[in-house]
Amino acid sequence: MSTDPQDQPGTSEWLSKQLTTLLNSPHIHFTQPKIPGLQIRMGPGPIDLFSTRFANMFTTDVSGVLGGQEVDRDGLKQGLLALQKKLNKDSVQSQEAQSAEGYQASRTWESPL
Repeated sequence: MSTDPQDQPGTSEWLSKQLTTLLNSPHIHFTQPKIPGLQIRMGPGPIDLFSTRFANMFTTDVSGVLGGQEVDRDGLKQGLLALQKKLNKDSVQSQEAQSAEGYQASRTWESPL
């Protein structure tokens, strides 16, 4: 068994590693073209790694706080996708912060704007 904190679920290092992996995962959104009277079978298409990893990482009843607002699972996913679009992956740094409930991971980055 590994003693590396990044491999120990529940540690801030583990959470930071999981979020980094998630935010570096490509999100592929594909909608089938709607052509009246024509039904096209497109096949399975590419794998959406972001959605797959998000589904595996978070339970169906997960909630969180983004920008001071409490969000449900869908809100958390949309918030993380919005963050992914703005993220400058070369300047991301993880910081550990102590909260009343335990550890929480804090992410900081330089804004590309």
